[in-house]
Amino acid sequence: MRAPDSAALRGFPRAWFCRALWEYGGDLADLNAQLALKPDPEHAFTAGTWPLPYYPRAIAPPFFDRALAGRNPDNWEWVDRAESQRCFNLFLRVAIHLPGSEDWLFRSLHPYLRSTPPSIEHAHKLLNSSLQRLGLRVLPESALETVLRLEPDRSRELVQRGVDHLIHAAHPIHVMTLFALWHLAHWERPYSTHAEELLIACCAALRRFMSRPEFQVNDCARAAAEHVENSLWEIRRVILHHGFRVPRLENMPDRIGFLPLLVRNFDDRDAAIACAGAGTAIPLTDFMCHKPTPYRHYVFPTEQELAVVTDLLLKAADFAESDILVYDRDPAVLQELSEPLERPVVRKRVAAHL
Repeated sequence: MRAPDSAALRGFPRAWFCRALWEYGGDLADLNAQLALKPDPEHAFTAGTWPLPYYPRAIAPPFFDRALAGRNPDNWEWVDRAESQRCFNLFLRVAIHLPGSEDWLFRSLHPYLRSTPPSIEHAHKLLNSSLQRLGLRVLPESALETVLRLEPDRSRELVQRGVDHLIHAAHPIHVMTLFALWHLAHWERPYSTHAEELLIACCAALRRFMSRPEFQVNDCARAAAEHVENSLWEIRRVILHHGFRVPRLENMPDRIGFLPLLVRNFDDRDAAIACAGAGTAIPLTDFMCHKPTPYRHYVFPTEQELAVVTDLLLKAADFAESDILVYDRDPAVLQELSEPLERPVVRKRVAAHL
């Protein structure tokens, strides 16, 4: 158990603020004057033009001043002057105006700064959702053993190349993917060589992320960058000292390989992974009832079949950094955006003490 670190949590709204500031291309007053305004379904958002900004800018509500101070925009406590009986979620409203800005709040990393570190299930879900958005999958341990046995040098080279691509891309989704990989590795084999290598990769990704232009826009962004960096390094500390202590789940998903070999989508990818996993016969029951695939016709595949699927998987692991710079939006955010974006204001009643 650890005490809640509210100061560390306040760094993430500042990262989100810096992204909005950089993408909008203005200053703090410009954000307040337009970016928090209600979206118009009949007109696309245009910076400085539509929705009509407050004029003069000084009369705009200081919503982004609060985000710059570390207030979380992802809540329903924001109220427009024009509609005082309705409240809205500033985070979702900006996600409509500036698609993709939602990743910069790092919502999936917030549990690491709560009073109790998240379960290992959270790291699994974070990794799976991030990789799915990137169009990637990490090989489970059983499939990795087969690939390493048949092509050890090529496999290890591609493992390192995939991790390097995540480091160099350094968008929030890539940073979160590396954190999830490291948490899982550190939990399965605490302080192992592999876990230490992923820790080094996380640190390199954090330094590269903090050098992004979003944190150099103006003095506000440069001042906010220090708080963002502190939040991310605090998560590193939490995983390092507490990540391996979280309990095992009753129904654990497949263990990822001790080396994170990332493969792109291709036809029959899952069948190829199942075939490579069957080559180790671990566990046999997972494959006995599967329908025949183009790569595996028996419970135990032949060496020729394993060579074919190994080559297919390694070709899929040989991707470029540009392949992971374009990715899907967070499906959880898209689901929220499909729901009503305003709610009635709920006034809290204070009991009078007579």
